[in-house]
Amino acid sequence: MNVSFLVVLLGLLSLCLQRKQLIVALIDLEGMSLGLFTSLVLLVGYMSLDVSIRLFFITFRVCEAVLGLTLLTSIIRYHGKDYLSSINLSKC
Repeated sequence: MNVSFLVVLLGLLSLCLQRKQLIVALIDLEGMSLGLFTSLVLLVGYMSLDVSIRLFFITFRVCEAVLGLTLLTSIIRYHGKDYLSSINLSKC
């Protein structure tokens, strides 16, 4: 259980320190969600709760990943690069 929280903290630290490209931010978020999913699986197994919550979590994670990749694709098509500094949210 401590390893999954360490993975989440390392992903958060990496997200805070390396904020240059959008793809790196998306990979950090995926790593954090993997740590959360691991802790959720361990917690559900330890407490003998309903296992359908894992399916809901995975479903929402897939939807979030698809949305992130869609945003990445549209930003690269519009700006030509995926640097976070080149994205101006006031023009969107």
